Amino acid sequence: MFALFRLDKEQLSSCLQRWPSKPDLPMWEARRAAILAEVGTLAEAEQIAEAALAKVRSRLQPFRLDYQALSQEAGSCLS
Repeated sequence: MFALFRLDKEQLSSCLQRWPSKPDLPMWEARRAAILAEVGTLAEAEQIAEAALAKVRSRLQPFRLDYQALSQEAGSCLS
């Protein structure tokens, strides 16, 4: 985030390349997708965001309110 706010494209690119993929942590993936979208890597960002949202939705169970999962779904949609 620091490199993004400083508009340090070289540092930001380096950080994004080293950022580990964590498909089991959809909020982590949504954050990564948001930063990728900010720098114009829209196709990759969209793919990651959709996968994160699908992961969150797969954890939801009908007739059971799981506030943590619902919160993650909302966070994924906003990113």
